[in-house]
This record gives sequence, structure tokens and C-alpha cells, in this order.
Amino acid sequence: MLSRYIDPTDTISEAADLIEKFGWIQNEYSSEDGYCVATAITTVCLPDDPALRTKDQIDLHNSAMFEMSNFLGKHNPSVIGWNDNQVHSKEEVLKTMRDCVARLQLQKQLRKSRNTPL
Repeated sequence: MLSRYIDPTDTISEAADLIEKFGWIQNEYSSEDGYCVATAITTVCLPDDPALRTKDQIDLHNSAMFEMSNFLGKHNPSVIGWNDNQVHSKEEVLKTMRDCVARLQLQKQLRKSRNTPL
């Protein structure tokens, strides 16, 4: 299920779709019950075999993880730590991921509009 995207916005969106379809878990990377956020992003971006991973795929993964972490803010030092916080529900995780996507899309539109001549 490798991403055909080059943008972290689409990658995070596809990772949210993966969690919605197969389930969300905590304190594990993946199981028959689903994926944690970090593993969903990894699954979208990277082949299982590290030898097959390209620099572009790794860069996309790192960019998506950075954007998710940045969205979560300074009080959440890692995506994995945030995912494993016992306060979260699947619905909250999906909403947060989709809110991150919405913010990234808005930022992209703002950058694009600033570069558009009047």
C-alpha cells in the first residue's frame, strides 16, 4: 500500500484512511486490530524491506511525521508518545489527523495565493 504521493498532506490523509478502515491501536506498532499513527504513515510511505526504500520515500515519511508532530505541538514530543496516550480514542486520533491535513491544505493554498499575480 505504498503512497503514490509526494506530499505529506496526502500521506497523512491516506494514513488516516488506513486507520479508519483497519483500526487504531496503542502501545504496539501494528496488529490484527489495526495500526498506530506512526505505523500507518510508515505503511503508506515505505516498503517493508528497508533495502527497497528510496530516498524520496524516506523523505516523504520524515516530512509527514514532522508535520504531524508539528501539528501536535510542543506538549507532545513524539507522534508515537501522543498515539499511546491513554486519553485518546480512535475518533479523536482520526479527527486530529484530518485537522492536520486541513491545516496543511490551507497553508498550501495561502502559499499558492501569495505567488499568484494580481
